[in-house]
Amino acid sequence: MILIQGGGAVGRAQRGRKRDEPRDLAGLSDVAAGIAHDMNNRLAVILGQTQLLRRTATLEPAVDRKLEKIEQEALRSSTMMRGLLERSRREPSQDPVAVNTLVVRALDLVRVKPEQQIDLELSLSEHAPVILGDADQLSQVIVHLLTNALDAMPVEGRLTVTTAITDDALELSVSDTGTGIDPEQVGRIFEPFFTTKAAGKGTGLGLATVYGIVTAAGGDLAIHSEPGAGTSITVLLPATDEQPTELRPAERRAVEGGGETILVVEDEAPLREVIHRILTTSGYRVLLADSGPAALELAASSGQRIDVLLTDVVMPQMLGKELVERITAARPDIRVLYMSGYAQPVLASQGTLDADVALIEKPFTKSQLLTALRHRLAAPS
Repeated sequence: MILIQGGGAVGRAQRGRKRDEPRDLAGLSDVAAGIAHDMNNRLAVILGQTQLLRRTATLEPAVDRKLEKIEQEALRSSTMMRGLLERSRREPSQDPVAVNTLVVRALDLVRVKPEQQIDLELSLSEHAPVILGDADQLSQVIVHLLTNALDAMPVEGRLTVTTAITDDALELSVSDTGTGIDPEQVGRIFEPFFTTKAAGKGTGLGLATVYGIVTAAGGDLAIHSEPGAGTSITVLLPATDEQPTELRPAERRAVEGGGETILVVEDEAPLREVIHRILTTSGYRVLLADSGPAALELAASSGQRIDVLLTDVVMPQMLGKELVERITAARPDIRVLYMSGYAQPVLASQGTLDADVALIEKPFTKSQLLTALRHRLAAPS
């Protein structure tokens, strides 16, 4: 049996030897920023075009199912990219979260393949304490752990999920009866881009993301694995006496536009086209610009009211932040909604977004975009 432990503030002495920090961790943030900006733009185009086709065209059932598969894969890729980005963000939110609730939600998200016969054993402590962390990030942790466990059992097996109290911490454990991990590989299991899966079957980012999120929340990780006998990964997170924050409800149907004018500034032509189609078919008037200078010229020459400036953050010639400063100086009543696949270095102050910044992260769904716009239109200018 093998025990490898992650770093953190909880339970180091009780969990065995402290494992080394994953290699190449420090340089990952720069890699993440470069990859994420371009990849999220492309995922936004794929997701937007697919959703437009599924919602506006009359399709044969077989075609619709294939488009649904593309949409699902785009969303999964988006989750992977967000996980990569979380490795480079300095200050995740620290809200009181009920982990049992996250576990139940995560089980609804992961899928057992038709050819798998998996027995689920769920043992969630009724007295599990509330922990401090970011609910979205912690959901990623659980989904990644469940997905890895299911991938380790391609035919049949038993998936066990437990929560329990350990001293002043919450202990979350996800175990499988799958293939297990070789001793020479288990020491690298939390390294970015390292995977034990076959080529094309894994990115090597799932458990690296888990490591980053858990340790950023002040927690520890331990992995027990035996080749041929399965793997168990245990997460320890510090508890709190605070009441859990209410989780955001599932995405609702977005409210359509009412003729408001949106100035869209996006340098990627395919994404600009997708956003234009989404907004015009949803009741908005749209002005399009491919750069900051073009947007300034359009705003200066247009005699009509512009209700919302929807702008990318990272663009050539002029960053979105400078564009906003110049347009709001001339049009102080305009509302602003940023969009970006990686906005933190440009918009963040001390590692967190300023309170007055509204941001929608790429790739976004049609519903997410329309909902974000309605929120901005309802907010004070």
